[in-house]
Amino acid sequence: MMEGRQLTVYSRQVWGAFLGLMLLALPASAQTVSSLDFLTGNWEGQGFEESWGPGKAGTMLGTSRATESGKTVHTEFMLLKDEGDSCTLTLYLPEKGKTIVMKPALQHNSEVQFVREGERLTYKREGDVLRIKLEKPTGGFELTLQRR
Repeated sequence: MMEGRQLTVYSRQVWGAFLGLMLLALPASAQTVSSLDFLTGNWEGQGFEESWGPGKAGTMLGTSRATESGKTVHTEFMLLKDEGDSCTLTLYLPEKGKTIVMKPALQHNSEVQFVREGERLTYKREGDVLRIKLEKPTGGFELTLQRR
């Protein structure tokens, strides 16, 4: 039989573990288009440009372009769209004729991560800087863009 002090310490440990598990089960935030307004703007750096328009009616549109030696080497069209209490990111890559759909995995303040089949795309805004990181089994990239 536990004594009073031991029971109190044990109860606090159990309660603390329960609260910790409950917090892990909660989403970081709503992860809807309106919660991603920190992406809005024109960003540029390292031969790369990305622009996001403001969210409206549950959607947000973006474009990106990479240039090298005065030529466009990559373009991308992006759609963030609300779906229930979350959203999806659809990337259209015209050069490859490819469409990719990613789901949000994590969002905290001015950072969001989207995932798909072992790939992770992270956007993180720090003032007038937008950091973009793509991680995938075959490599990836990191970009640091400045607000134009």
